Amino acid sequence: MRFNELHKLKFNCGDGAYSIVTSREIMDSQITLTGEEYKLVTGFLGQRIYRGNVRSSKGKAETTFQVFQLDGSTQSGVLNLVFPKPERDELRLYLRVNVFKPEPDDIWFIFTRENSLVVGSMSQSSWRAIGRNDEEDDAYQASILSVPSQGIVSPEYYISTQSVRQRRNPLLAASRFESVSYMCEQSAECRLFRSRSSGMNYLEAHHFIPLQFQKYFSSSLDVIENIVALCPFCHRAIHHADVNYTRLILSNLLNQREELANKFEVSMERLLQLYNCEEIILEC
Repeated sequence: MRFNELHKLKFNCGDGAYSIVTSREIMDSQITLTGEEYKLVTGFLGQRIYRGNVRSSKGKAETTFQVFQLDGSTQSGVLNLVFPKPERDELRLYLRVNVFKPEPDDIWFIFTRENSLVVGSMSQSSWRAIGRNDEEDDAYQASILSVPSQGIVSPEYYISTQSVRQRRNPLLAASRFESVSYMCEQSAECRLFRSRSSGMNYLEAHHFIPLQFQKYFSSSLDVIENIVALCPFCHRAIHHADVNYTRLILSNLLNQREELANKFEVSMERLLQLYNCEEIILEC
């Protein structure tokens, strides 16, 4: 499968692809590249890929990769990459212990960065966690509570702390809460409690199209139409729940936001990609 905007942001890279590693591939210590993986590697290396048996290649099959580490760093490593059958375009990457060898059912990925091919792997649970947590959220929610109940906060006012990189106007969130009568937009059945600060139902603001993807949109994502008022349970669920429940929440909220979806050209398929909830297809 091809990298989307979320993966490119995570790995700070150009094109990329990923798929599930099968138990058979690990047992055979080789991965057959198909689909987007194949396109990426052949487009990057072109005629430099050796054709023929690895054992008879005399080192010509060896290809240098950068191997992605879980701490975000990379280490240089050499793996054999060949078209093992000269008459066929079947492309294989041979795995090596202590260089690159995923666990069965891991997600393995490959992408381009700074004129290098980078390979890596992680568990499916770790892969699904990419992009789901908003590290700036606590500061944002606190800023909304600080919006004065009387007086006017300038539209040019933005929270400004060292922990917040993306500009967010808390006045817009406070206005959203008022427009939905301080009810959770996910469900009218949600259990709510009174806020000690405002005396109204306690809600949290969530940007439906996450702000981290602002670079991919020409219009500002920090607009009232893109802010969703959620109870704490639903807000945590949209960030941390399993993919099936997150998909349910996203579908419900998207159905309420047809105008927003049209304005930003966001389909359900793309939304699932932005939230890392798309179905991972086992490529053959």
